[in-house]
Amino acid sequence: PRESTKAIGGFYVRPVRAFGLVDTTAPTITSFSSTSQNFHYAQYSQINITATASEAIRAGNTITVTLETGAVDRTVLLTAASAGTSLTGTYTVQAGDTSSDLTVSSFTIGTVADTAGNAMTSIIVPIGANNIAGAKALVIDTTAPTATIGVPNLDAASDSGVSSVDDLTNDNTPTFSVSITDLEAGATGTVKATKTGSADVTCNLTAGSCTLGTLADGVWSVVSYQSDAAGNTGSNSAALSITVDTAAPTTATLAASAATSTSATITFTVTGSKQLDCTTLSTTAGTDFTLTAGISAIASIAQTSNTVCTVTATSTATAGGGAVTSTLTAAASFSVSDQAGNAKTTLSGSPQSI
Repeated sequence: PRESTKAIGGFYVRPVRAFGLVDTTAPTITSFSSTSQNFHYAQYSQINITATASEAIRAGNTITVTLETGAVDRTVLLTAASAGTSLTGTYTVQAGDTSSDLTVSSFTIGTVADTAGNAMTSIIVPIGANNIAGAKALVIDTTAPTATIGVPNLDAASDSGVSSVDDLTNDNTPTFSVSITDLEAGATGTVKATKTGSADVTCNLTAGSCTLGTLADGVWSVVSYQSDAAGNTGSNSAALSITVDTAAPTTATLAASAATSTSATITFTVTGSKQLDCTTLSTTAGTDFTLTAGISAIASIAQTSNTVCTVTATSTATAGGGAVTSTLTAAASFSVSDQAGNAKTTLSGSPQSI
């Protein structure tokens, strides 16, 4: 069609046609970043690596970045999943990798071009806040802690029963103390109890002590170890073996021994269905036993076998005197404990007479 003209200042001027701008600028990488949280990462951890281009590039374009990871630097392929400015990939931490602050040290270009077809050529690495280390705090740590770990010690307050040092207890949520030296910054000391047929039970040490969750009755092997901030676990300590026993004796039975009416002393036995702690029985009349007129006192109570307590009483019988019946009866407050401290409060066979 014919173009119009317009008189301006005595001259006729033809308007200029507008044409599209020509893009001859190649894209560049403006930053490296990560969507992964600031953390300490151990072997097999996966970390997002993202590159941002200066302008939209084509879907499927790739670059390969090199990460500073210690003796062996790792490479990660970044790909543009769709047309745009982002290329992403995943770094999987491998054995031996280490970095106090993960960063990209270099990159190579696979195929990268903007929508106009300009190919990327620059391999200048962004610095400062435009690289991962400047914007994030991603620590790579695949080295296990080497701190000296002490053998767990069952606290005396948790070691119930006849002894506070025999590692036999009726406390099924026991407390342990552990001596740990050279604990790494941010690391945690842990106590772990294991038993065949049961799930492991753990607790984390605070000021060298912690209390385990509920342990089933039986023999447990208890160790301690250190875990660093990345989750790397050090070697176990030597094991402590403890026995948890929360079951009271199912039976305790009173029996009389044979004696004559002229005996100065007479004896009775208390026999348990399991090992007893005879020191938990009292010789004081009315505490565990009541006495008849035929018994003046309980002289002693002795552990004569694992399951038998022998009660020696003083008889009122005298030589040439009349027949005397001596009767021992369980008191209302009767209680005998096993070696772990579990009490049996009923006594079958009571009363018994001689």
